[in-house]
Amino acid sequence: MNTLQMTCDKCKIAGTCPKKGASPLVVGKQRVQCQILGGYARKPVSPTILGARLKARQKKDGPCMTMVKVPTLDEQGDIIFEDVKVFSQPILHDREKSKNVPALAQNLLPQAHTFTKS
Repeated sequence: MNTLQMTCDKCKIAGTCPKKGASPLVVGKQRVQCQILGGYARKPVSPTILGARLKARQKKDGPCMTMVKVPTLDEQGDIIFEDVKVFSQPILHDREKSKNVPALAQNLLPQAHTFTKS
C-alpha cells in the first residue's frame, strides 16, 4: 500500500485531525512522522458503514476519510503507531481541479498515430 510520510505542519488534513501536533515525534535523535495510508482521501465514504461517533465527525469535518498511522510512545518508551481516522473535504491535486483537463482518467481516449509515406 502507498504510504505518505508527513509532519503536521505540512499536512493537508491536519486541521481536522484529532491527533494534530503529534508529528514529528522526536525520540532522541530520531524524528518519526505520521504515515498517511493510500494517500489523502478523494472520495466520500458511505455513512452507512460508520458508527454514531464517526458519523458525527464526518458531518462536522467532511465526507472523506483518510487512514493515518500516528506515532506515539508506549509505557516502555517504544514507538508504536496508532490508527487514526481523519475526516476532511476531498483533497484533489491542482491538475484535477482544472476545467481544461478531464475529471477522470477514464475520459482520456488514446489517439492512434497514422504515418504516411512521403
